[in-house]
Amino acid sequence: MDKIQKFGPTWRCEDHTELSDAFQQESVDFLKAFRSVCQSSEVVLYISLDLESAIWRVPIANMELFDESTLRRATDHSLQAYRVLLEYCGPLQSQPRGFQDLAFSYMRTIRTNGPTFITKEGYISMARSKETRLGDVVCIFLRATAPFILQDGPEDRYTLICEAHMHGIMDRELMEKNPKIQIDLI
Repeated sequence: MDKIQKFGPTWRCEDHTELSDAFQQESVDFLKAFRSVCQSSEVVLYISLDLESAIWRVPIANMELFDESTLRRATDHSLQAYRVLLEYCGPLQSQPRGFQDLAFSYMRTIRTNGPTFITKEGYISMARSKETRLGDVVCIFLRATAPFILQDGPEDRYTLICEAHMHGIMDRELMEKNPKIQIDLI
């Protein structure tokens, strides 16, 4: 179990079907704020290369649009799109179509209405709900492929709030890295 220690920015998820200057600016502002929180945090546990990977993968929950309706695990295509989006300062609409499509595909994949956060143990994460609070418990249920966020309730009970994306813990990665982790019954 881990706890939410610090919040980053919250993405206001809207389904955008076309590129606009406002959507581009909102995406860039969110990504820069998220990057800043991650790089300035004293508790992040990733080494330099893995930190960069977490910073571009977490906002898109490590998924990318394969075609208009199919998601797949994020590839270098998403990394390129992330870099294009942050490094280019002018309106994308004035750029060649391929350049626009690359950045827009990343922007459309950011899929949460909840906040980004860093846990006490240093995991860079993203919640699926705005109901999360500092100190909420992050846990992995046996056989689950994603962690969940729980809030303390009365009489030593917890309330399930939402699923989370935590870089380095998804798809049973934590169990593969450290099979002797502590098990708490709640």
